[in-house]
Amino acid sequence: MIAYLDEKGLIRPRAIVDGWVRVERVSRRNLSFRVTTALGPHYFIKQGLGVERAATVAREAAFLHAIDAAPDAKRLQRVLPRVRDWDEERHILIFDLVPGARSLDEHHHRTGRWSSALAHHAALALRRLHRWQPASTGSGIEAESRPPWVLSIDRPEQAFLNRVSGGSLDVIKIAQSAGPLLAEFDALRIGWQPGSIIHADVKWDNFVVHPTGKAHAPRLTLVDCEMVQLGDPLWDVGSYLSQYLDTWISSIPASENSPLSQARAASVPLQRLQPAIQQFWKSYAGGNGSESADGGAALRLMVRYAAARLVQTAIEAESLRPVASNTSVLRLQVAENMLQRPGEAASSLFGLTQ
Repeated sequence: MIAYLDEKGLIRPRAIVDGWVRVERVSRRNLSFRVTTALGPHYFIKQGLGVERAATVAREAAFLHAIDAAPDAKRLQRVLPRVRDWDEERHILIFDLVPGARSLDEHHHRTGRWSSALAHHAALALRRLHRWQPASTGSGIEAESRPPWVLSIDRPEQAFLNRVSGGSLDVIKIAQSAGPLLAEFDALRIGWQPGSIIHADVKWDNFVVHPTGKAHAPRLTLVDCEMVQLGDPLWDVGSYLSQYLDTWISSIPASENSPLSQARAASVPLQRLQPAIQQFWKSYAGGNGSESADGGAALRLMVRYAAARLVQTAIEAESLRPVASNTSVLRLQVAENMLQRPGEAASSLFGLTQ
């Protein structure tokens, strides 16, 4: 990696000779590194290995290039990462890295606080993305408008099943045995409306908090845009808000009998999370017309998407386990309840009213 950066002219020879360069491997979908040095800029580098991952990295590069070239996307550029270099032949993307920056997920768990100010800025970032429309082709998203893969969990591809763990298979089997859940997934898949550009992989890990020294003026960047496509913007919104529910569920003590009976013993109760949830929805929905006459319908659809994202989280959370955990069983139970009673879930779980 150091030799590659030297070849690109992105690192000073003195920093290499004096041992002032640190390269840290980051475990993600792609081959990724953080590179920091005492001299000059720092970088985050990702390389797409294999046909599928090379294609998604190329899509991210094309999308970010389209944003940089768009005169009407200045506000959106502020919440997306800056590309330092794109090596199309080797499928390598190089981003500027801000020292001290960390993911929103790490920030929440380090501080033990769920900031309404950060929720507000995350909502604004997604709102800007969903409102932007490319002026021409070449953004890397025109051919993609598929519903989220989890909505087809009753008919997974064999290649997908071949690479998942025993724990993830357990979750899939439980989901496939839940008739009401699958019926709701069918309805969501059939009703999928690809009307806006969406991130399609929204989670707290894909927001980066930058140190500003001002608690009241945080700066967030939305990263990892490999899955960007045309889709329903409420999928991104539901995905973000589902992270609060997962934080609550993960803090509930394990129980062999009725997991939900232990909900009152959660170390992170919903009451601590709901102010940030409410701020996020207010900041996002207020600027997108979702508080109009059909705002109730938008809210219920968002809740159903959040439930689907909880199922996806359960599958992903068990990727290294031989059997499913009680926590993921609880994720599925909460998701099914949300799908069956989205209006009630909006109020009781999210603290949102129609």
